[in-house]
Amino acid sequence: MIDYQEQEFAQAELKYGIIFDVVEKSPDRKCLKCLSSEGRYVLANDGFTPMLPGTWTSKTPIKL
Repeated sequence: MIDYQEQEFAQAELKYGIIFDVVEKSPDRKCLKCLSSEGRYVLANDGFTPMLPGTWTSKTPIKL
């Protein structure tokens, strides 16, 4: 877990398999650059409209 108040995850030059954004403080583009090739970006807040872009930000399709 990364506390956005203590560490800037995008400056670490690491790739993450999942970014679970609870506070929605980072721009989507910044988060997408930090995802691995099969990574997922998940917005977790109580508003429906701000979550819509998150449904299209996966780098690969989900296979069921």
